[in-house]
Amino acid sequence: MPVRYRLKRSSCLLILTIALHFLSLLVVALVKMPLVILLLMWLLILLSMAYRIKLSSGAKRCAYELVYAQDMITLHFDSASYFAGEVMASTVVTPFLILLHIKFSSAPTMQRLLICRDQLATEEYRQLSVLLRLA
Repeated sequence: MPVRYRLKRSSCLLILTIALHFLSLLVVALVKMPLVILLLMWLLILLSMAYRIKLSSGAKRCAYELVYAQDMITLHFDSASYFAGEVMASTVVTPFLILLHIKFSSAPTMQRLLICRDQLATEEYRQLSVLLRLA
């Protein structure tokens, strides 16, 4: 019996992304280089951070639905397109996040999907964790 999960945007991943951008600003500041290159590097890092923030809070947020049934997973985007694939045994399940390893039929290599705990309701996250551990 297929189980459907509607995944939301993760605020934890957004906070982690912002923290990593600030850390990279600090690392660039500590490296000895000409001021012009330093400012250029800072500009690129800040533009990257602004782009990531805009992506996560924009009107066209990419919410998707995950359908899991018998070691097969289907990702539905915008209710028009979807990708079907097989859940690999190397999938990592922890109390805080799930790192799905998926072999899509349309892709030659294995793909990864990171699911944070705050993307699903508590009961849904627990249910998906148990299903993946048993698979």
